[in-house]
Amino acid sequence: MMPRFLIDRGTATVSAALVAPLDGRWRLLASAAFPASVELDAVLAYVADRAAGLLGDLPELAGQVADWRRRERIAATSQIPRRIALVAPTARRIEDLEAAATQAGWQVAGHLSSDRADALATSDALGDVELDAIAIAGTDPPRSDERAALADLASMAAAIVARRQQLLPILCGAAAEQADRFPIERVIFAPAPSADGTGDAGNELARLLMALGGETDNARLATARTVRTLAAVLDRTIEWVDVGASGGAWFRATPPVPDPSQGPVEGVDQRNGSPTPANASPANASPANASPAGAPVGDLDGLEGFVLAAGAMVPERAVEDEEDLDAVIGWSPLRIDRPTHRDRLRDLRAHPWQDAAGEGALLRMAAGRAALARLESERIRLGGPPAERTTAPDLLVVGGGAFALAPGPATALAAADTVRRPGMTQIAYDHARLLAPLGMLDEIERRELVADLADELLLPIGSVLVLTGGRPGHDMGRLRVQSEWATDEPKPLASGMLRLLELPPGAPSTVELEMRDGRFGRTRVKRLGFE
Repeated sequence: MMPRFLIDRGTATVSAALVAPLDGRWRLLASAAFPASVELDAVLAYVADRAAGLLGDLPELAGQVADWRRRERIAATSQIPRRIALVAPTARRIEDLEAAATQAGWQVAGHLSSDRADALATSDALGDVELDAIAIAGTDPPRSDERAALADLASMAAAIVARRQQLLPILCGAAAEQADRFPIERVIFAPAPSADGTGDAGNELARLLMALGGETDNARLATARTVRTLAAVLDRTIEWVDVGASGGAWFRATPPVPDPSQGPVEGVDQRNGSPTPANASPANASPANASPAGAPVGDLDGLEGFVLAAGAMVPERAVEDEEDLDAVIGWSPLRIDRPTHRDRLRDLRAHPWQDAAGEGALLRMAAGRAALARLESERIRLGGPPAERTTAPDLLVVGGGAFALAPGPATALAAADTVRRPGMTQIAYDHARLLAPLGMLDEIERRELVADLADELLLPIGSVLVLTGGRPGHDMGRLRVQSEWATDEPKPLASGMLRLLELPPGAPSTVELEMRDGRFGRTRVKRLGFE
């Protein structure tokens, strides 16, 4: 086995890491990230030089690293979301179509429906010079009032498609009846969209749009494959949220169901070894009425999740949309006026690596929080359960360039502010951006590297304990933290209170929780312990 480079090429940054076999297992030697404009060979040379400096006692391996141009390169690439216009007879059908397009990673450039159409809307939706596709949707079979409207809408779309050779017409459901209006060699036939918010978001239309948008080979879906492997290797439930310059993503993976013939060890929580009552259901057990969100595609079956263009740190719409601007301002501690906030966001979108200190750092964190909140809102819109009924994962992984320059505690607090799940969750950061390139490997090889690199893949940045069900201002119980460095006195917990506890780096700690009413989530228990 020879050293190899793992490369994550984003739209704003490029990250490279060098891994090599040491003592029979793969280890991370060095990693670095630079603006995307930097030549890849310069990045690899820098990483190889850093690694060679650490291998003075291993001359053979140092020689292999020094010959970095001949080393294998495994790369995952992010791309700018493709643009699509949505056309349908009714506003309701537009909403269904938009749910499929947005979770497939497309940037929705405009809408056009017969019941809300005017000349300006038509011009905006179909005249966009950067448009990549037009999707026309109808129910299957079509309703009588939709058939005539589909014919009129298809004729308008066909006039645009005929004059632009690169524009892709996508005919969904009953819109396929209008195929003779379009160049048949370019027509894509697709199923009708499922109803928005029904929990059936993982439909065939979303899968098809994801493939047409190039997302099936995208770095974010490659990361999702690694997250699924990581869940199996660690036997943990894992959620992953990503906020980058061009988009974002949310995925959730659960470990494979164990063999029921073996059974759990009585009195021990199999996830973290904490004592639990023998007759209690786990606090993080999935609610019976929880429905999945997202559209797994290809070999991502078994995952919940989606990619989202609006999940970017500063998406295109946030610069002009008043609601998105308000969301950023709501998280921003800067004392500047609204027009200045808008201008600063526009600069941040154009130059993600600039102005990363002082007020610029505060604005980046505000934009990152707003993006995490958009991802959470989209998860619920696509049929996922509300936050208070969403079980806490064992591990929440944060990724993306939005938090690349932020301190670990600031990133952990941003995640705790927006991705709240009742229960205990550990938070980690994809510091070397290894997850995406590992997702480009086949399952067997990926599992081997994930198992070897498990201690180096992620940077632990904190843990979050979320309690629900209390009344504002009332005592809910007591909390005590113990570590090898210090033991705190028990502290009261009141509903509506945020308590921040500093822990020594690298030192494992135990949290002992005593509930006043004897309930923790769906579990009836007086005392609980977490690591």
